[in-house]
Amino acid sequence: MTRNPLHLALLLSGLAAPAVAQGEQFLAALDKNGDGAITREEAIIMRQNIFARVDQDGSGTVTQAEIDAIRAELPDDTRVPVSGNPMSLDADADGQLTPAEFTSQTPGFDRADRDGDGVLSTAEIDRVMRFLGLFLASRD
Repeated sequence: MTRNPLHLALLLSGLAAPAVAQGEQFLAALDKNGDGAITREEAIIMRQNIFARVDQDGSGTVTQAEIDAIRAELPDDTRVPVSGNPMSLDADADGQLTPAEFTSQTPGFDRADRDGDGVLSTAEIDRVMRFLGLFLASRD
């Protein structure tokens, strides 16, 4: 069973708090410069951090076995079916994802960036948070 990549990112970030606190922590973890928006570069940093967490043996590459091991550690109630597998990014088909392959695409970011400007606005972030069942405190 596969999971939503953004939900997986939350879990790998160690976020396990009520929905509002979780949403605020998620935004803070992604919004490195604190401007209230998330750039593609910030999303890539998140993917680099996820890659490092999944690379359990520290080899600098990720295998299907490492992905399966991380997924097996997740509680059953966090499993959200989605299509796709991170190994589909294995451009040279050698069975090992490199950091460059893993960060070469940002599908979740691309779906969330409704206006295609390369930055997730407050409205786009709020939409993602609602989709994930997370909420942000009022942002006046």
